[in-house]
Amino acid sequence: MCYQKKKKKRVRNIINYRNRRTLLKKSGKVLFFGILLFQTLLFADDLSFTARVNSQRLSLSSYLSYEVVISGEDISSLPKLTLPDFKGKFDVISSSKQSSFSFSNGQVSNSEIRKFSLLPVKTGDIIIGSAAIKYKGKTYKTNIIKVTVMPPVSSSAAANNQAAAAQTSQASKKPKNNKQFANIFADAKVDKTSVYVGEQLTFNLKLYRRLRLFSDIAFEIPEFNGFWVEPLEANKDESLDRTTGRRFHVRELEKKALFPLKPGTIIIPKSRVGVVINMFEGQKLLQSKAIKVSVKPLPEVGKPDGFSGLVGEFQLHGALSSRQVSENNSITYKVTLSGRGNLRSIENINYEKDGTFKIYRAKVEDKLQNVSVISGERIFSYIVIPKKSGEVSVPSFKLSYFSPEDKQYKVISLPAVPIRVYEADTTTQIETESYLPSSQKLAVLTEDLQYLRTPLDLSQHYSALDKGMLFMALLYFNYLAAVCLLLAIIKKYYWKTDFKALRSKRAFESAVAAVNALDKTNTGHYLSQCQTIILDFLSDKIGESLLGKTQPEIKSILLEAKVSEYVVGQVISVLDKLSFLAYAPDAEGKSQLGQVDSEIKALFTQLKETL
Repeated sequence: MCYQKKKKKRVRNIINYRNRRTLLKKSGKVLFFGILLFQTLLFADDLSFTARVNSQRLSLSSYLSYEVVISGEDISSLPKLTLPDFKGKFDVISSSKQSSFSFSNGQVSNSEIRKFSLLPVKTGDIIIGSAAIKYKGKTYKTNIIKVTVMPPVSSSAAANNQAAAAQTSQASKKPKNNKQFANIFADAKVDKTSVYVGEQLTFNLKLYRRLRLFSDIAFEIPEFNGFWVEPLEANKDESLDRTTGRRFHVRELEKKALFPLKPGTIIIPKSRVGVVINMFEGQKLLQSKAIKVSVKPLPEVGKPDGFSGLVGEFQLHGALSSRQVSENNSITYKVTLSGRGNLRSIENINYEKDGTFKIYRAKVEDKLQNVSVISGERIFSYIVIPKKSGEVSVPSFKLSYFSPEDKQYKVISLPAVPIRVYEADTTTQIETESYLPSSQKLAVLTEDLQYLRTPLDLSQHYSALDKGMLFMALLYFNYLAAVCLLLAIIKKYYWKTDFKALRSKRAFESAVAAVNALDKTNTGHYLSQCQTIILDFLSDKIGESLLGKTQPEIKSILLEAKVSEYVVGQVISVLDKLSFLAYAPDAEGKSQLGQVDSEIKALFTQLKETL
């Protein structure tokens, strides 16, 4: 008996021990996770915000990788990062963002690295200030970084090698030494460094190389401030060149026609070309030299009244659709301006106005060649409506331009063209006189058309079935079912509001109303708002935002939206003109606001019919 009691007691003790041990383990786990949760809540608002660079010493032609590292538990909704001021120190070449997630020791950590590729613009010690960000009411700032930028060629290295220094000294006396002895370089040139306002000069960026490239070429041309820019066709095929004394493979990267807008000295900044020679060294940056262009004003002596501003060499040609017309009917007069120069800058040809005709410009068509110079034809179609009968003459059209070759102003004109205008009630005589002998001239005195009418028997015949109530009930039931079905179809397909289609439909009225509401006293604001309204209108019509897009991107998007090349050309032409007037003197810009207003509304009408 005693033995059994002791055995039961021992079993109970073992069970109690095991229960206490299990409870202790569970309590320990709860306490452990509670501590982790407390730490997570305690440090939830902590944010790590640091900056770093890949090197604190670099040469002027090397890239600097500047990274801002943001770490914290929840950084998904960070505000905009305020970067240090790089102006005058570095050019920002590119930027990227990288995110990561980690869970360590019970803590959740998110990291975001924002990388910036910087190119130094000067040598010496440069201080990169703090980047800043506001997070949950606190302002965080990064550390300040100091870097040293050295010249591309070290003078100490040259001193260590006297032979190399002597060779460099002798070579420096030769022109274009850097091109002659380099194996790869970028070269930007213009065909003329002294031009008149409005005269074309051609910008050309080329890459010369004697090395095999590992990847495609990337390049960046500067903004041509102070110029009207037209694209030219670059020759993408490589050629061989020996002008530097050695054989180079030459590739033309970019070609532009530049038309200076104002007199003075204009500096075209450096162009940049990025190449990868081998995969281990990464991308190598090449820079061309800046180009200085002297722009001469057009002479005041001999400037004709109403000078068009056109510079180049041009001719005028005209063609009438007919020399016989009845009063208040129209004929078409095509005036063709051909030659070399900025043909797109001319929007109208002047003519002598009188009460004999009403003349309207119908359309403008361009047939241009953009190879080495802007040349070709700009065709103006005018609708000519005579208001008087008899022997009259279509007025003379004339245009003035400045010839940089002859250094003088010239006026080209089309002579007045005689036509015969008949009275409005003798149209038939016009048509017959052209091919009948004089003895057989016909005149229509009167005409009347009477149609034969046959009597109709409208009497109705009803059968017994027609008069039955069952037939009438079935007939009305079918009518009612058809009406219900029609209403269901209308509700399904037409009563659903298509906001995109509705916005597209109202785009024309909204755009015209917006243009009418603009204040024309502020020329710059008016031109800027017109560009925005045009882009908003196009965005509504094609369903894709064009704001912030470049002209090549706008052209590509419109062509993908099945807009004809002619209409796309009209859009680009109007946008170019708005940009041109924004650079033009205030007096010139204000004088053309009325014409710009009409052209924009005409463009809206054309786009409304096309899109």
